[in-house]
Parts: sequence; C-alpha cells; structure tokens
Amino acid sequence: MGRGRPPDKLTSLTVGLLHAEGLPKSKIADRLGVDPSVISRRIKQVLKWGWFEPVEPVPPIQLVPDEVPGDLLVAARAQLRFARLRAELERLLSTYSGGLPLRVTICASPNRFHSPDNWDERARAVGRRAGERLVEVLEARTSLLVGVVWGLTMRALVDRVGELSADLHREDVVVVPLGGEPLLVGQDYPVARTSATLAADLAAFLSADPTRQMAMPAVPSFVPSRDPDEVRIIKAFLEKYAGYQKLFGPEGLVGRLDALFTSAGGLHYDIGTDHWLKALIEAYGHQLKTLKDHLVGNIAGLVLPKPGISKAKLREVEELNERHIGLTLEQLRACAERSAARRVPGVVLVAHGASKTAIAMEAIRRRLVNEVVVDDDLAGSLVEALGGHLAPAPPRED
Repeated sequence: MGRGRPPDKLTSLTVGLLHAEGLPKSKIADRLGVDPSVISRRIKQVLKWGWFEPVEPVPPIQLVPDEVPGDLLVAARAQLRFARLRAELERLLSTYSGGLPLRVTICASPNRFHSPDNWDERARAVGRRAGERLVEVLEARTSLLVGVVWGLTMRALVDRVGELSADLHREDVVVVPLGGEPLLVGQDYPVARTSATLAADLAAFLSADPTRQMAMPAVPSFVPSRDPDEVRIIKAFLEKYAGYQKLFGPEGLVGRLDALFTSAGGLHYDIGTDHWLKALIEAYGHQLKTLKDHLVGNIAGLVLPKPGISKAKLREVEELNERHIGLTLEQLRACAERSAARRVPGVVLVAHGASKTAIAMEAIRRRLVNEVVVDDDLAGSLVEALGGHLAPAPPRED
C-alpha cells in the first residue's frame, strides 16, 4: 500500500529529539505510545528535511535548530513533557480500571479560558489529534472496521484525517455511523457534524471503495417520549430498516468493530452543559437540575449514572438510554472487551477539559474504554483525581 501521505511533522520531530538523546527505537516507541514500526521512517524523514544530522559515535544524530520551524520545536518539546504525563496517567488508569491496559494520547490545549469560542477551539484541537491517531493506526494495518459518533470533536477528527490521507486508501476499510440524527439538539444542528455525514466523509478519505459505506437516513437518535408503549412501537418500527439491522442487529457490523471513536459530554455549569445531554434530559420531561446529582455525563450518546445512586434514580437513568436509538452500552462494552484479544484500538474516548473528568473516570471504571485522546487540562485533572483514587474503585454495575 502507498505511504505517500504528508508526514506528521510534529511526531517526526519528537522522535528525532528522543533519538538525539540516545534512546533506542523501542524505548522511543514506548515513550510516545506509537507503533515501533514507524520509528525508523520518522528518523529518515527528519534527516531528509535537514532538521538533524548524523554524528559519530554517539548520539546517532543531533539537532540543527536553525533548520526547524520555531513553533514546531516548541510544540515538540511540549510533546516530550506530555510523554511523562502520559506514562503516569497510563499507570494510574490501569490500576483504576482493574488492570485493563489503557493507551493515552495527550495534546496541548490551545488555552484554558472558558469562553464558548475557546471551548470549540479546544474540541477541535483534541479532535485533530485523534485524527492523527487514527492515521497512525492505519499506517500499521491494511484493514479496519471503524465507527464514529457525531459532533464538533468528531468533525475535527475527520477533517484532520482528510488532510493526512493522501495515498492512504485501503482496500478493506469500512466506516459506520454509530447513531441516528441528533434531532433533539434542534433544526440548526449542522449536517456536517452528524454521524452519517462524518462516516461518509471518513470513508471517502480512507476507503478504496467508499460505496461500501453504511448509512441510516431519516433515523433519529432518540425517541422523545416517556410512554413505554410508544417507545417500544417506534423503536420496533425503526429497527426494521435493513440498514439498521446490518449495523446494530444481532449479526451487525457494530459487533465486529476494530475501532470506535467517541466524544463525551459532561455536566458542567461554568461553560454550559453538553448540548446533547441537556436536550436529551429535557425531551425526557425533566429539567437538568432534577437529574444533575444522578448523572456523570454521556459517552456515545449514552448516559452514565453516578455510582451509588438509589435504584429508583438508576431506573430513571436507564430509561433515558432505552430511548436511545443505535449503539447500546452492551455493544460499547463488548467492543472494549474485544480490543485486547484482537490487538485493535477498541473504544477510543476523545475528550477535553477538566470538567469531563467525572465522565471519563466512570467510563474507564466500567471498562468501556481502551484508549483516551485528551488535552493536557483533562490529563492533569485525571492524574490529580486518580492520585487519591487508588483505593479499590467502586464496584461496576455491569
């Protein structure tokens, strides 16, 4: 397969800096959390660009600072700082999740002012880093069955893949949408951020045959009714779609996913609660304040309750998920459980901001996640929270 895509210059420069310190290639791969097979290629790239030059006898190469763009060098040195944070976070998360290894990728938050515009900028930054992570996965594979949810973060992921995907098309890549249309958020929700659109765009960037792309046209992501009979009838009707069965049925593609990329929504009041979560709660007939003490947030459109709430409140949260159309918590967990055995990415949580600490921790505690792509704000908050959380975690409600 071709390898002609524009190289990730930041990762290549970071690899070069570590190699210049004398680290062996296996150690570099471990430090950065990248596939060992790409290290030699990255070193050849920085030598070709003139950013490093060979020296004898050691270290094997040395930096030529005047040849490297200054902003890129600053970013690469920040990546090295993140490598230490990543190692500590992976150690803590493995303990917290009961021994399930978790891979961590960290990117720099553009800044931490909680203005709406900046919050979107931060979502795009972590989404773009997740797109680079997906490209890294494909560098070492010839096939992939990948699913995506919706939203601004996922839009940034797909756009970044598009920037890096020259000559990356694979014969056996299939992309599937993991939810219906988020109609609850309002009629002005951008079509470009829906799961169906994102899956189609990603397939066009990655698949040698995008016509194999799956879709769920005109299927909403949630039944806005509290009447159990209405919910049952509407869901039964929608589930008769051949496309729905091919995606989510007993033999559906969701049961065979290699990678599932999802963002998360949290309950935070300084910048406003996640739009999807707020709309979902209101469609259920509640005000946000009536459930805020019982939820930690949502992942892939599915809400997670706080540990230890009463059975009555737990049932209210479960009823929210019963109205969700598409991916189920059981399917999400099954994808995560398959990951280690099949050596595939599994469930990749893409999130930013310390306000999403609770939802990230609960998803990890429930063993719903195999990888996290987070900004340094959320990574630091997780380390701080987990530092006092290394006593046995609360039991999972499986």
